[in-house]
Amino acid sequence: MSSILDNGLKYSVSREVLQHVKKTQNDEIFRKGDFYIPMISFFGMEIKEHLNLAQSYGNLGIILNYKYTNKMLNPVRYINEYSILSSRIANFEDNLKGMNPGVLEASFRGTGTGFRTEAIRMYVENIIYSKSFTSELSRRNIITNEYEIVNNNFHFGLEREWRLIPLQLYDDLRRIKKLDSKDTEVVDYGYCNIKNSITGFIVSSQEHKDFVINLLQDKKNEISNERIIISEGYGK
Repeated sequence: MSSILDNGLKYSVSREVLQHVKKTQNDEIFRKGDFYIPMISFFGMEIKEHLNLAQSYGNLGIILNYKYTNKMLNPVRYINEYSILSSRIANFEDNLKGMNPGVLEASFRGTGTGFRTEAIRMYVENIIYSKSFTSELSRRNIITNEYEIVNNNFHFGLEREWRLIPLQLYDDLRRIKKLDSKDTEVVDYGYCNIKNSITGFIVSSQEHKDFVINLLQDKKNEISNERIIISEGYGK
């Protein structure tokens, strides 16, 4: 928490899966697009709503001003995996695989010109802010460093997620498709300073609240004690 107050929130790379289901006479074909997107993600909900989800997401939180101004902050667009839109995204990705590598390189780096370049960049930029409404939920195993599925049918749409994307990503949009760790360029996207946008904290106990109050006093932060909310029993 001290680091957040001093430096802000650090960007981290999240593995995102956009799932498309194509119906056939005999079965359903699941096509999954894996993307690795640097971001800071937020809940777009009221405090009480968040606390009702504490069992799934934890009982600690940072409360931000809803009008937090950053041109890279945007709500996620949730996509139904059976929809026409999902199908078009899958088809567009197939078409990219057959395009001239030089054209793709220039498009992803923003050095190309013309409608095709703009269309490719718009596609990738839409992917950055998109997510399947329902899909598998994976977590990285801290021992093996591999992703493991913990829920095959998780309803991501309930999160009402907002994403903050670092501007550096736009220097080379290919980074979101580097799936092979040996081929992944290690990029440190740094921190986003949100100090002036923090209006409160959600904590787990009175002891934790007292610690936060003392920390804020040491840092001469003006967040009121009433905005340090204990998650257990809130609203009862």
